[in-house]
Amino acid sequence: MRLLRKEVGEGVLHLRIDSLDDLWTLRNLLSPGDRVTADTTRTAESTGDKVREAKMEKRAMRLGVRVETVEWHDFDDHLRVLGPIETGPQDHGRFHTLVLRADGMDVVIEKRAGLQPWHLRQVEQAVAATDSPQLLLLAIDDSEAQFAILKSYGLQLLGSLPAGGQGKRHEGAAKAKEQFYAEATKSLAMFRPDPKVPFVVVGPGWWREEFLEYARAKAPGAVAGAVSEGTAQGGRTGLQEALRRGLLSRVSKEHRVASDTAIVEEFLSRVAKGTGLATYGPADVARSVAAGAAESLLVSDKVVRSGSVDDLLRQAEAARCAIHVVSSGHDAGEQLDRMGGLAALLRFPLP
Repeated sequence: MRLLRKEVGEGVLHLRIDSLDDLWTLRNLLSPGDRVTADTTRTAESTGDKVREAKMEKRAMRLGVRVETVEWHDFDDHLRVLGPIETGPQDHGRFHTLVLRADGMDVVIEKRAGLQPWHLRQVEQAVAATDSPQLLLLAIDDSEAQFAILKSYGLQLLGSLPAGGQGKRHEGAAKAKEQFYAEATKSLAMFRPDPKVPFVVVGPGWWREEFLEYARAKAPGAVAGAVSEGTAQGGRTGLQEALRRGLLSRVSKEHRVASDTAIVEEFLSRVAKGTGLATYGPADVARSVAAGAAESLLVSDKVVRSGSVDDLLRQAEAARCAIHVVSSGHDAGEQLDRMGGLAALLRFPLP
């Protein structure tokens, strides 16, 4: 993401959207009543000639839409913003859907309720992450090779290769294993054309080391700089295990998912210990903020988008409480969602 213009007093952000992570950030910034302006296409304004209009093609124009709904599903390559047209060359008052893509598109946001500090912080984090390399992961065992990319909102699974028949007594097992490694190496070279991209291999036993030995012999550039560490399982479960154990934070310390996981784990640890230094739920969290006891506020991106905690976030900012917007697209975020999507780490326990 690039910040092209910022007018805090007017609630205006002019952004360039470059990645799926940027779409996730944009999704969290938008609320009903905001205005979004972007390039789009629309059929030319009505002339009253139905025969002629049926043949008319859509033309490019720039429209400002008052937000009513925002649609985005994890790993989609676009964000859909629906609402009535307010600015542009035609059709004011009619509904239109802006399709926002992560292809360098420039978008202007005008926040109806103004820009809050946590809005600006999310933008700053997205801008800072623009030049950070992606992290490619491979979880491999005797059943599959699962590739994934670590994104701001969680793990994006790229594809899985089945290992095929490889039992010790299976006829042709050695050949099947070699073919499995060859296909995994070919996929790795496709997913990681730039050896500078951080790469982590996880999995149980000696499968990952044997694979790395094979890949280093056949395609050394594809596995250059690879980090290898054992996990109890392969597949997505192995990837999540590596995430929980902090391996990914050591490889990519600044990555958002690692920080999300760390703070949720700290919250769960405090709850389990029963020290009174953690609380959750709207009423108890609001009480901790009002009393100045809240040190860090954990809020799910789903809760932020609902707009139901705007006043609480303002109070937390005023009380110098750190705010962490946690993505619900990974295991830690899902755990927070199951507990209501709102929690706090406390400076001191409350009665």
